[in-house]
Amino acid sequence: IFFRFTFLGNFTAALLQRSHMLRRSHVPLGAQKFDPLYIMSQIATLQCLFYLSLGLILFTADMMLGFGFGLDQFFRAKSLTISTNAGLANICCHLLEAVIASGALYFVVERAKKCLDHSITLYILHCLLCTYFRGFPMTWEWWAVTLMSTGVMSLLGGYLCLRREMADIPIIIKGDKGDTDGDENV
Repeated sequence: IFFRFTFLGNFTAALLQRSHMLRRSHVPLGAQKFDPLYIMSQIATLQCLFYLSLGLILFTADMMLGFGFGLDQFFRAKSLTISTNAGLANICCHLLEAVIASGALYFVVERAKKCLDHSITLYILHCLLCTYFRGFPMTWEWWAVTLMSTGVMSLLGGYLCLRREMADIPIIIKGDKGDTDGDENV
């Protein structure tokens, strides 16, 4: 398991570095052209961060509560149930992951208007992986947790990104009272 997390961590770090290299900071907001490679790198980075942090949360919760850790907690719809203590713990872990993933949106996506798109894409890909691993999710608990997680992730991530976008831009005027280079008569 440690090898998997190490590999995912290294892969995620490489994708984050690649996505930051692709970022065009000199282009004003809204003037960026459509760049599919950049968008795919953001989606891949979010997906890796999602599973890495979900794995760490599930592993920590399982060790603290004494439950068994496995891939079923990630991809099996019946593991998200309100009828067992392990299922309730799994639900709480998935909802906590949505809060953490909103922080990933803040750092990776950085735009409030793109948070909903990236959140829905992440959970659609998660649904496809669940379908591949254990069949199409048929339990109402899985759908309720997934929809709540999508909402929490997109709303909180959008809020965080909006706060960044609305922050004041500092303007430094040469010759201001706080200027220390001696050009006070400018």
